[in-house]
Amino acid sequence: MNSKELGRFIEDPEKSWTLPGRYYFDTDIYTRELNSIFYRSWQYACHSSLLSESGRYFVRDIGDQSVVVLKDKLGELRAFHNVCQHRAHRLLEGEGRIGARITCPYHAWCYELSGELHFARGSDQVLEFPKSEIRLRRSESTCYAVSCL
Repeated sequence: MNSKELGRFIEDPEKSWTLPGRYYFDTDIYTRELNSIFYRSWQYACHSSLLSESGRYFVRDIGDQSVVVLKDKLGELRAFHNVCQHRAHRLLEGEGRIGARITCPYHAWCYELSGELHFARGSDQVLEFPKSEIRLRRSESTCYAVSCL
């Protein structure tokens, strides 16, 4: 970026004007911001008091990624990509409390709150189905912060 492109935008906030309009809607700039900022830095998910019991969860979307932050049966905070490993259907929406497991609304694959696959309908008919290898993918590329303050 050069200074002509940014107009009167400068680092001193007391002297700076706003960014040029295209910075608010240009898809190339948005993609660069996602990859350079949002997918590489912490994103606030919720306050830890809202995850006070096992099964409480919050879904947060940043760009094209959806993550579910939850408290598991052992009281650990977990963050998973909010997608079933079978047909990539979204698992949860919004916020709330689930029972002992996450069940996909599409084909009812069922996951423990720790991410392991609990049950996959029809998998008993598949020779050498790799159940122990299938689990919810931990969210590592996007960092979600749960505030304790």
